[in-house]
Amino acid sequence: MRINNYELDTNQLEIVKDDSRYTLVVAGAGSGKTLTILGKIKYLIEEKNIKPEEILCISFTKKASTSLYEKIERELNIKISVYTFHKLGLEILKENNLNYEIADINLLDDIINKFFYQDILYYPKLIKLVLSYFNKKNYNKLLNSKKEIINLSNTIATFIRLFKCNNKDINDFKKFFKKIRFSLSYRKDKIFLLFCLNIYLLYENYLEEEKEIDFDDMLIKATSCIKEKDYNKKLKYIII
Repeated sequence: MRINNYELDTNQLEIVKDDSRYTLVVAGAGSGKTLTILGKIKYLIEEKNIKPEEILCISFTKKASTSLYEKIERELNIKISVYTFHKLGLEILKENNLNYEIADINLLDDIINKFFYQDILYYPKLIKLVLSYFNKKNYNKLLNSKKEIINLSNTIATFIRLFKCNNKDINDFKKFFKKIRFSLSYRKDKIFLLFCLNIYLLYENYLEEEKEIDFDDMLIKATSCIKEKDYNKKLKYIII
């Protein structure tokens, strides 16, 4: 099989012609992944009589999805929609008449920053917890040094994003507090979870009040829609 001026090798052809229900391909940079995807699409349409609208392509970044879309059109003269996970999620929500405002991508970082530099100043007990966490005595000096607060803020943001994208909710915090009970760094872990819990509540309250969703909510709500309706009947092949 040739794609433009390139001949697919034996390994690529094996993947292209594999008719298993699920196929996982592990390949490094420069190994011809895009060429193999183009070959797979060509094989499905020309040999298996699959319609282009029955094939779903997903890439991980907007840049990569745009590039793949252009190559499919240029090399195969076929138009197939290529989505990122978030773009696909948004399309599914729109299909189900679920229209949401999308929160600013920096919202969580802004809320964390406001928490440590403004909100916390009204709660002496929380200030004591921060000082205890860093083993410091002066909160203003800690803020002025910035590096430690920035590192903590980044870790909290990562925790909350992972927490949300794994479809956890407020009740899961209880489980986390139980898990760390016998940890050697119990006190520090407990303080960290308290920060995460407080910021998570501020973040979720803001989203609810403003009737907004973030990218994690988008994927979770779209997944719920897929479970409720049989989207598999519309698609025959999904290529990621």
